[in-house]
Amino acid sequence: MIYKLPFNTELEDLFRGSAIYIIVNILYKATPLAILPLVARKLSLEEMGLLGLFAAFVTLLIPIIACGTHGYVSVQFAKRSESEIASLIGTLFSICLFAGTIVLCFGVVFSGLLLELTGISMRIIGLMLLVAMTHACLEVLLILYQMRRRPTVYATVRLTMMAFEVGAIILLVLVFDWGLDGALIALTVPPLFALGALLRSRSTVVSFTAIGRSDLEKALRFGLPVVGYQLGFLVVVTADRLMVASILGLDEAGIFLVGVQLGMAIALLNGAINKAWVPWLFPKLVGLSSEGRAGIVRIEYWYFVFLLCMALFWSGLGSMLLRALFPSDYLLAEPVIWIISFGHALAGM
Repeated sequence: MIYKLPFNTELEDLFRGSAIYIIVNILYKATPLAILPLVARKLSLEEMGLLGLFAAFVTLLIPIIACGTHGYVSVQFAKRSESEIASLIGTLFSICLFAGTIVLCFGVVFSGLLLELTGISMRIIGLMLLVAMTHACLEVLLILYQMRRRPTVYATVRLTMMAFEVGAIILLVLVFDWGLDGALIALTVPPLFALGALLRSRSTVVSFTAIGRSDLEKALRFGLPVVGYQLGFLVVVTADRLMVASILGLDEAGIFLVGVQLGMAIALLNGAINKAWVPWLFPKLVGLSSEGRAGIVRIEYWYFVFLLCMALFWSGLGSMLLRALFPSDYLLAEPVIWIISFGHALAGM
């Protein structure tokens, strides 16, 4: 027996939103990936390794600085008025700023240990914290627009930030030959401009005057238990780079970075679809019949098959791109591409 979803006419919204999120996320990640071969020829293996560690630590720091409260926006969105949402955003920003200050203090205390284990200096630690705090605040606003079902705003912010990042890398690394410093500046400045532009937008209202103890407690009560789960997942994703750098060295970490980046396409695809699927799905589950639930399960199964096929296709294509575009020093990254691609495909299920 074939079950039909009772809301087929509304699938157009899901597919339209999915298409926008997929295209935006692919462009946001794939465009920097397209210039990665050129960057790899300009930076040494050690500098590529440090760049990979910078990205890994920023990824780990974002949920810590946000205290796991990003999901609280999604939960509270339908329950609050616009003025209450503005106060909530101000509360979450305050949490990010306070948590970021605490993390900075820890960074200063343990800077010597980090330098010894990974080669990361205090200057890079400061930039990592600045980028992580900016992305933590930026993600709050992007989730807000996602819940408002305004994927075009999400697309505009992401693509503009990507254009600035790529342009800065081309100018500072490839043209002016500033090396690692140029790459770090290119990753730091565009998110700051994107956050500032959103805060100046008329459609973004943030209030710091109505921050109350109740909202702070509820947000932290919601988010802090989630931090462990988020960190657990992110540690699994990023710990390999940290271990390669500390055990094998920064040169090997640079090679590993290239393999990881080429294998990330499946994670981008899965994340883009989820960004449209989640806001569309949860309202439909309320009062849904058993036939409708069976239809949703069928969609998920076909999606699993699609992910595995895409992982196989991309692993082969990524290996070909590695051999054709990168210096011979990076050919050792080919097995990493296959492992990362299928790993993300299984994680997406």
